[in-house]
Amino acid sequence: MQSNKLSQLIGELYRHAHQADGWMAFFAMLETEIPSRSTTLMFEEIQTHSTDIVLSRHLADHELQVYGEHYVHTDVWAEVMADLPLFQFHSNEAVPDRQFLASEFYADYTKPLDIRYACGAYIENPKIGQAFRVTIQRGHQHKPFSRDELATLNLFVPHLQNALAIYKRNIALESLQSGFDSITSIMDCAAYLLRSDASIVSQNELAEQLLRQDIA
Repeated sequence: MQSNKLSQLIGELYRHAHQADGWMAFFAMLETEIPSRSTTLMFEEIQTHSTDIVLSRHLADHELQVYGEHYVHTDVWAEVMADLPLFQFHSNEAVPDRQFLASEFYADYTKPLDIRYACGAYIENPKIGQAFRVTIQRGHQHKPFSRDELATLNLFVPHLQNALAIYKRNIALESLQSGFDSITSIMDCAAYLLRSDASIVSQNELAEQLLRQDIA
């Protein structure tokens, strides 16, 4: 990948890292430069391999739900990946091809979805028991991810880590704001009559009536 395209992609990642749409736009550009079928950002419990799909392009919600409920436990690629060096992209060629093709995971899940090859990297330290990882999938018409492609993807890892920190911080702020909005909604509700110390005196029709009359 040319350096100007690399810089453009990194800039795109940082520009909208706080929004899910920004990550999706980055993934779309990345999939164009490194041909692939879909890209997924996933939160993973390392010990149990239970997952939560945070963002995904081209995979339907029900397909992701089925993976999280069942096929994550048959994902031979994810199991091997947890033991590979951290913070760099690895191809699913780390799993013997014969083993992968004979697996339930391939026969019942990835093959019907036209997913034949994959590469992925942890972008948080899984040694703490929880981590985010990015996985890029390819179809049967593609070739395995080359060393050059993996090397290019590795250049994004520190930027993905920084962008994820921005994204998580924004989610935390949105959650905090949602909590404030809920409190404000309760305080504004006409069904409550409060003392000066904010403790509830009553929650009944009389309180509602007084509040409507601005007597309270």
